[in-house]
Amino acid sequence: MADEIKQLDLHPDEISLREIRNNNNSNYQKINGNFTLLKSLPQQAEDAITRAANAINAANEAKQYAQTAETKAVSTQAQLDTIIIESGTSDAETLQARTTAKGTTYPLLKARLDASEKKLDYYISIAEYDHLKVAIAQGVDWTQAFAQALLDLPDKGTIIFPPDDYYITNVSSIGKSISLIGYGARIIQLTNSTVISLKGGWDTAYSVSAISTTSYDFEGQGSMNVSKVTLSSVPILEKGDVVRVISDDEIEGAKTTSTTDKRRRGEYAIVGDVVSSDVYLTGILRETYSTNVRLVRLKDISFNIEGITFDSLPEGDTNGWNATLVSIRAAQDVSIHNVRCLRGYASFLTLVGLYRYTISDLKVKNLKNNPSGGCYGYGINDISCEYGNVFSSLFIDCRHGYTTNTNDIPAGSTDFESYGRSANTNVSGFAQGCSNTGFDTHDEAFNIKFNDCTSVGNYRGMDASGSGFSARGRKIGFNNCTALNCRYGFNIFEQYPESTKEVILENCKVIGASDYAVYVNKTGSGIGVDKFRIVGGSFECIGGSRIFLFVNAEVNVEGATLISKQTASYVRFIVADNSKVTFKNVDIDLTGYASSNGRIFGLSNAATLTADDVRAVFGATTGNVIIESLDTTANVARFTNFKSDKNVTISKDISNFFFGSKDETIPNMTIYQDVTADNQIPNIANNANDVIYLRLRSTTGNWTMGALPDGYKRGQLLIIRNSGSGANTITIRTGSTYNAILYGAANKVLSNEQAITLIWDGSDWMASGQ
Repeated sequence: MADEIKQLDLHPDEISLREIRNNNNSNYQKINGNFTLLKSLPQQAEDAITRAANAINAANEAKQYAQTAETKAVSTQAQLDTIIIESGTSDAETLQARTTAKGTTYPLLKARLDASEKKLDYYISIAEYDHLKVAIAQGVDWTQAFAQALLDLPDKGTIIFPPDDYYITNVSSIGKSISLIGYGARIIQLTNSTVISLKGGWDTAYSVSAISTTSYDFEGQGSMNVSKVTLSSVPILEKGDVVRVISDDEIEGAKTTSTTDKRRRGEYAIVGDVVSSDVYLTGILRETYSTNVRLVRLKDISFNIEGITFDSLPEGDTNGWNATLVSIRAAQDVSIHNVRCLRGYASFLTLVGLYRYTISDLKVKNLKNNPSGGCYGYGINDISCEYGNVFSSLFIDCRHGYTTNTNDIPAGSTDFESYGRSANTNVSGFAQGCSNTGFDTHDEAFNIKFNDCTSVGNYRGMDASGSGFSARGRKIGFNNCTALNCRYGFNIFEQYPESTKEVILENCKVIGASDYAVYVNKTGSGIGVDKFRIVGGSFECIGGSRIFLFVNAEVNVEGATLISKQTASYVRFIVADNSKVTFKNVDIDLTGYASSNGRIFGLSNAATLTADDVRAVFGATTGNVIIESLDTTANVARFTNFKSDKNVTISKDISNFFFGSKDETIPNMTIYQDVTADNQIPNIANNANDVIYLRLRSTTGNWTMGALPDGYKRGQLLIIRNSGSGANTITIRTGSTYNAILYGAANKVLSNEQAITLIWDGSDWMASGQ
């Protein structure tokens, strides 16, 4: 339209009257033409609108035609399906092909093929990318092929590795669920870097303004106590989400190596409900949080590795390699099944911040142990994971088959997977020839349970103890575990203050320990192990000078059997050093002890021992002592119901002890008591024996006893003897104040080796014969 409108001619600066007339006439003609053209515009616009409406109608008709055609096509396909089904014209082979090997039957073969094709979209064979492989001296480098396959793989997809050798430098994937399956495939570490790195991820972190314990009813079935986490803003969270509560607070009892980077608190929890900015968890948080507290949701991303064998180049040993082979971080429901590791120079599996993982039929061997070179040969290194399950796994020639750890991180770190303890994991398996400990936990571990584990032939390698099992941390449990031919059976210790407590051994066995069956101690800045328990089990030593050694510990042993096959003389089978130790219902078998002068218990550094119902079998051994002080500190021993197969010396060099035998075998008296002050009360209360033999000893002077406790039953006899040394006397006082009626109403002074016999008449002890 713009091209059809005529432009008017302008007058030049110099022009005659004739030229002006002619020029004006020409312009008048152009104006008239333009006017005529403009008059036609409304009609043209209306015509354009009509054409547009016709085009839209045509498009709608075309769309409707296409939809009708699609409907007819679907109908036609359905009719064809019906014709095929009803006509019975399919041959037997086609009919058979409609059913899968698992028994799923489709109406038509086409339906089954369509379903199979859709499933195949989620499976990629690494062989499809062989055009990206690179020939190298060792074979073929598949790194680029593997990396591209990871990029192309859809979420929740699987990469298949056909049987072959795959040399890899390092590949990684973040943010999508992946399965790697390769029965018969071997992935070989080509450089000093992590071969496979997989990470899930986190959503937005919310600032926490308060945490409290409240009663809440989730389903109308009654309320329960849970943690309520109040956020500074309304979160995007749903019931069932996995979240992690974290803060900059340092984990209590944690290892400290830096003034800035710390091992910081955190734990997983499940969202039970969300009301505005209040998040109700399904339980009560384990830790307390105060500094820069946050809550972050773990993305629903999982990983699976199955059937693959991992290896590393031999030259990695001399070249100082120390990179882990496989790293998996910030994910949930991770599964590792039937995987092998033939060799490595650090950890095989490094797991960081996982929520629930399962490892089964894992076989790991030949992991280098050289901590000074950064080579920590851990089969499984569990860092701040929770709710793991390891079973039917084998570890040979590692530093540890399984262990826990926690990373140092700065305040405010967004490395959310590195917050918190390793916690709530069950482990079972077999370890052999480990250069430190077959199964282990570090200081920040919480509620790790080892069930039916066996650890064989471990030795003392670099920076190592050579134990079957070792434990630091809280609530660590060993159930039905066996240590065979190791230096120590169980090594329980505290390395940092308040780090190790409530460790328990239940029905465990130590066979052929070369030093100690159980060693509980402290190292570094540790204070001591609290609430260590042994329940049941048997503990055998074939070498060394101890079966149990407890240093700076609180220990309770019940229902256990101790067996000595040691050869050294003067073995102290059970030693308590600055410890509080209780034994109950314990058997001590010394029939295999191939020497003499053994001491069942040895005490030092103000140790306290309480033993009840302890049974010792000495066999042919000679010169034995039941309890001995190893120094001159105020050690204390209390025995009740002790039983032995022979008469042996009760004590040596211990100033404060009480001894009560279970029968008359040991020795002539059933109760031994040192008298060190006036008015001391004889230790005969609640003794139900028909005859009580009370053997008193004074080595520091002449003393007068306090009141005698009531007898247990009428007619009970009490024989009191002064079995002290030298001229020290012990006086038994008469009168109602002292619960005794003696001859002539006079006190009885017992010189060395003198005795008096009393009988309980229901109210007083009376001198026999009165």
